[in-house]
Amino acid sequence: GVRSDGVSHVEYIDNRPGVHWVIDRVAEILARNDVHAIVVDGAGPAGSLIPELQGLGTPVIITTTRDVTQACGSLFDAVVAEKVRHIGQPALNAAVDAARKRDIGDAWAWTRRDAMTDISPLVACTLALFGASKKPQKQRTNEAFFV
Repeated sequence: GVRSDGVSHVEYIDNRPGVHWVIDRVAEILARNDVHAIVVDGAGPAGSLIPELQGLGTPVIITTTRDVTQACGSLFDAVVAEKVRHIGQPALNAAVDAARKRDIGDAWAWTRRDAMTDISPLVACTLALFGASKKPQKQRTNEAFFV
């Protein structure tokens, strides 16, 4: 989301092995929060959950490779410009430390292949920030989250 000072805020909510738990957890989050969209990397591990996620009644943004590269670049630019903050969660800090880029044409995205640490918290925050940018500024509440 966006803090009162206009700086974006990211944090991760949950991170577990596999995807068998995701639908129930997303439904729980949706029941307690005003979420405008769920963001899913269509080519990522949660891509298989898209039909079930769409059945939860909240819009689902399915990212393309171009969206993912734009999301990574946008997060990087926001960090450099000090326009995004997080609360220092250990798993997110470890993901940031372990993250490496992979080239995709003239752009780049986070690579999961060689990571010694699970970078899914960073990927989640990257795509959630991307999803939050898809909602008009004047209507922002609790923003998007990534599955």
